[in-house]
Amino acid sequence: MEKVNVSIDNYVSIPALIDPDERWNGWACPWFAADDVPLIQQTLDLIDQGETIEYDGDDDAYFIRVDCIEERYYGKDIDGQHLYPIGNGLWVWHVDE
Repeated sequence: MEKVNVSIDNYVSIPALIDPDERWNGWACPWFAADDVPLIQQTLDLIDQGETIEYDGDDDAYFIRVDCIEERYYGKDIDGQHLYPIGNGLWVWHVDE
């Protein structure tokens, strides 16, 4: 895994871990620490999609509801950190330069 910063449309640069060989349609598949979830929410607020990220402690998962669709992102221990793949394989994450 590699430490990088990622963003959606260059809105907010967010620290993440990625596997450089793992891509979704050519885009990064980042994993985030819980402390960085507010930065992801800040990005969503800037995009103005009305999406909010909430945490489900029973499942150790962050989830996002858009209309009737719910996406869940479960925690996993990676390289000694507990991380979440928020938007991984769904959103267009760019690796920042």
